[in-house]
Amino acid sequence: MLLLDTSTMIFAASGMISIEKRILKDKDKIRLCAPSVAEFLQGTYSLPKGKNRQNEIKLYQDLFGDFPVLSFDYYAAQEFAKIHAEMKDKKIQPPGQIDIMISAIARLHNFKVITDNIKDFKRIPRLKSENWVK
Repeated sequence: MLLLDTSTMIFAASGMISIEKRILKDKDKIRLCAPSVAEFLQGTYSLPKGKNRQNEIKLYQDLFGDFPVLSFDYYAAQEFAKIHAEMKDKKIQPPGQIDIMISAIARLHNFKVITDNIKDFKRIPRLKSENWVK
């Protein structure tokens, strides 16, 4: 199973055909998660009010509206804490909080994270990741 990171969602929304094709090909295996959706929509709602913002919201619905969204629940929070502890024990610099939240959800469900931000996600112990952009 595959979990789309915010960067992959952004590339798909920007019209990168190779990403759109891959999403269509693997549609049944793909899930989103609440932290990625929140980060994506934060960018959308940061646009000036008006047509552009409305177009981006519609684009999100068109591209991603049918995908299940996994929540950041108690069990994901536990996994988040475990990741922090593991990285601290191994003296690994953790990435940003949202990336760790995404990683926690992926590890909890044994999903591979699809991201253009491989550098940060590769630091997370026991997390599978892949880049569809390059």
